[in-house]
Amino acid sequence: MKVIDLDKNELVSEQSYITLGNFDGIHIAHQALLKKVVTEAKNNNTKSSVLLFKNNFKTDFNHTRNNTLMNTDQKVAIMEDFGIDIVYLVKFDEYFMNTPSDEFIQSFLMDRLKVKGIIIGYDYRYGKGAEGNTDSLKSFASTNDLNLFIIDPVYDNGQLVSSSLIKKMISSGDFKNANELLTREYTILGKVVPGKHLGSKHGFPTANLDILCDYVLPATGVYLTRVTVDGQEKYGVTSVGQNITFNEKTFKIETHIMDFNEDIYGMTIKIGFITKLREMVKFDSIEELKEQVFNDIDDAKSLIEMK
Repeated sequence: MKVIDLDKNELVSEQSYITLGNFDGIHIAHQALLKKVVTEAKNNNTKSSVLLFKNNFKTDFNHTRNNTLMNTDQKVAIMEDFGIDIVYLVKFDEYFMNTPSDEFIQSFLMDRLKVKGIIIGYDYRYGKGAEGNTDSLKSFASTNDLNLFIIDPVYDNGQLVSSSLIKKMISSGDFKNANELLTREYTILGKVVPGKHLGSKHGFPTANLDILCDYVLPATGVYLTRVTVDGQEKYGVTSVGQNITFNEKTFKIETHIMDFNEDIYGMTIKIGFITKLREMVKFDSIEELKEQVFNDIDDAKSLIEMK
């Protein structure tokens, strides 16, 4: 798969069918777009491609916090798994914010990217002020040399599948349903940074995580997780929230990696959330906390054996 950074003026030499969208989470509805663009590209003897904006334009231009389900690198890795040939990366800037919808399709997609076909979702909007929609794109495609495919909404148990729905599930700690819609564990990436070494002193060392982007975070609690560190997959018990037993006010993510005892400070690790083990509890003593942590590890091992 080629990854082409359009901000570096890399040349586009191949025609393609392209799919457009934010692709936050790449859930089952997004996957329908990826599968369709790969199929149509093959049917028309051309390349499949995706346009990805590198920045969170809602945050950059609206100046509002807008948590995300994944960063750009995670999106690119999953798109490669789906067989996408080309990923175009570009920063959403004043040009994209102010370009009329027809100009965006003609000048940017067709002329610059050599696009011959477009695959979009039923609710896709584009162009200045989000003036363009599926109806305007149908009209444009009918009078230009452009194939267009519009994917219907996807429902699960009567609910419209969307990134917003999955964010709500994650925020409430419902990883059973969130992970089913994602078709994989919800995963965050972070750099391991020094902590207060309280866990190590009491027999359960933890990796404290400085997350790499503004991820949607689960409800406070303790979770069974899958930890990927230096190419190794391990299970972990991950605490999300304040350590209220120690009267700490700072929100933290820290993981005890099971059957693992290596120095990983400064390394980037992945945390995939599997299920919630318990709520956060304030204990009356360090000994009570230690006993509960070891119970959490036993509970985690029991769940792993059942998988």
